[in-house]
Amino acid sequence: MVGKMKKNSCFQRFQILSLRISSPFLFFLFVCCPVSWAARDAIVVSEHAVIYSDLQMSSAIGYVPKGKMIKIGDIARNNSRVYPIVVSGKIAYIKSEDVTTEIDDPNAKSITLDRFKKHTETVYTTKYTLSYLSYVTTVYLPKGNPNGLKDKDSLIMQGLSLKGEAYLPNLFDLQMMVNYLNATASHENFRIVEAGVGAGFRFVNFDKLKVTGEVQALGIPFASYSYDNLFRVNGFGYTLGAGGTLSAHLSEHWGIEGSAGIYYTKLTNFVAPSKYQSISPGFYGPRIYLGVNYQF
Repeated sequence: MVGKMKKNSCFQRFQILSLRISSPFLFFLFVCCPVSWAARDAIVVSEHAVIYSDLQMSSAIGYVPKGKMIKIGDIARNNSRVYPIVVSGKIAYIKSEDVTTEIDDPNAKSITLDRFKKHTETVYTTKYTLSYLSYVTTVYLPKGNPNGLKDKDSLIMQGLSLKGEAYLPNLFDLQMMVNYLNATASHENFRIVEAGVGAGFRFVNFDKLKVTGEVQALGIPFASYSYDNLFRVNGFGYTLGAGGTLSAHLSEHWGIEGSAGIYYTKLTNFVAPSKYQSISPGFYGPRIYLGVNYQF
């Protein structure tokens, strides 16, 4: 009888010891690693997917950025509202609506990653810029001008510019623009409307900063020349130029930019009244643009 009691006592001690040894392992297996034995890949689709410490989502402990691939539990919890994930060795939860899972196709991973890479990257394809421009230009009047301005005189041009750009592949841009310019000397006034196209190449192409070299060709369907209040005549012409633009992206869509370049403008067909001399001036010099842009 004593022998049986000793034998049972030894067996009970062995059972207790076995439970003590196996309990931490079982706890780790069933509590700390539920995702490891039933996990799948997912990609975060929300801008800032919040991570919660509890099923009820009452306590936020951090967030995961958009586009990041993570491991989530295979089964959604809390009425399919959250998925479990492991954060620093502990169980946490992320909203079901903040992630998407891939299918079991062998090519699904690359397809999903490619799709969500395109989805998560902010890609702007067009930009509109409204600019103020002011510059000093040199007037060329090889045939003279008894009305007032002389050859090689300087003239201040001011105006507004509206430019639209389409971002093309391989860092190239296509531009369309309309400019209105005005210049006044002591007695003479010029008004010029330009419209044309341009091409640009982005030497620097960061998300927040771009530096573009560009060339432009503009027609002048309308220009006017007046001398005091005595007469005003209309003409036309063209403008050619090249320069560079620095554009800074300040918010989701808005930014600022500055442009500088060398431009030549030729005006013609100003037919003055008989007692005044007709002129066909040219303007050559640097232009400076400062403006705001909107990208979408």
